[in-house]
Amino acid sequence: MRVRWLVLMIMAALPLAAAAAPAPALAAGPEVTFDQATNRFPDGIRFQMDAQSTGTVQMVELRYRLPPSVITQRALARCLPDRGKRVTCTVDIATDARSYMPPFTEVRYSWRVADDQGPATDTAERSIVYVDTRFQWSQNTVGNLTLYTYGGTSGGPLATAGKASLDRTEALLRAPVGFPVKAIVYNSIPDMADAMQQRSSTFAERVVTLGQRVSPDTVIVLNERDAADTLRHELGHVVTKQAGEGAGVSLPSWLDEGTAVNAQAQAGGGYTAAFRSAVSGDRLFSIRSMTSPTGNPDDVNLFYGEAYFFVRFLVDTHGEYRFAGLFEAFKAGNGQDQAVLKAYGKDLISLENQWRATIGLKPREGGEARNEVGATGTLTPLGIGGIATPGGGGDTKGTAAVADDGGSGLPLLLLAGGALVVAAAAAFVVLRRARRRPTGAPPQ
Repeated sequence: MRVRWLVLMIMAALPLAAAAAPAPALAAGPEVTFDQATNRFPDGIRFQMDAQSTGTVQMVELRYRLPPSVITQRALARCLPDRGKRVTCTVDIATDARSYMPPFTEVRYSWRVADDQGPATDTAERSIVYVDTRFQWSQNTVGNLTLYTYGGTSGGPLATAGKASLDRTEALLRAPVGFPVKAIVYNSIPDMADAMQQRSSTFAERVVTLGQRVSPDTVIVLNERDAADTLRHELGHVVTKQAGEGAGVSLPSWLDEGTAVNAQAQAGGGYTAAFRSAVSGDRLFSIRSMTSPTGNPDDVNLFYGEAYFFVRFLVDTHGEYRFAGLFEAFKAGNGQDQAVLKAYGKDLISLENQWRATIGLKPREGGEARNEVGATGTLTPLGIGGIATPGGGGDTKGTAAVADDGGSGLPLLLLAGGALVVAAAAAFVVLRRARRRPTGAPPQ
């Protein structure tokens, strides 16, 4: 009996012993032994890493995002050797004709490394800021707007003016910009050239950039006489995109540009003169045709002037509440006809004819195509991997044309919407949103 009892005790203890035994160790993932990000302005950022594994490294991937966007981009690394227990890998985020990254862009990144042995290794997220290293920068921050200057330029007044304009447009559209906004001020055209999207020399000889909204949270401005209004205009676009653009939805240009002109301290004599001249000859564009910008340089003063005065009509006659509701309707995914109907209870042609009556013009017939705008084509959005706005898609439309510089009467070459195709000796140049002046214009 004692023997039998001892056997039973041993048998009863066996499951406990098995449960207490350690499980076989899983294969450790690859180890990242070196991790470095290098600012290579104006050519972008180079990311480098070394990894080792007990097995063979199969894949190395950089994962990165550019706040305020929450979209994660992925880029496969170039590794030497392609397969091995130890690899050295590189990823370049370049600023070239295919992609663009403005100064002071923050890049948050991590690595994923996989081998043939076990689970992949993900590194902790790190951050690098892409900086224009040519200058010693000063910054002025007012609320969520930070303005960068160099060379003794006082950024305080510009920052104050920009923030006040940003607040006004946010209040008008009931759309707070819930992320930091950056404005970068350059003192000369050559200084600014390396910070902009690369272009052909033919284009550079024809136009001078005054300002651009270059990403969802960043604008670039040339430090010239009307820099404050250029800043106001481009910050207006920061708000319109936040207020009205969602996934797969772009604002019509008449609404986007009219609201941005409204953000300026004054609309500009060129816009006003072109509009009044068109009214006197009944040569206004139909609003429906102004969904995309004009491709004719001779039409841009009228395009911006008409967009501005129609926006003012909507705000002054139908109120700020309905105007903000129009942006909300676009953001919800509605097309132009549906958005206008939801916000105003009537279609666009009815609103336009109501406006025409207030300026002494006869109604426009629904199918009338008189003086329609010849629009440029739509392009793939620029940016690293197609940078998305916090609400969705990036800029996709654009044009170039002569316009007024906010009251001086001097001609400007303006780009609207984000991307432009310019014919130049059988080549095309892709550009982003900008206010521009022909190089032949008189000095300001």
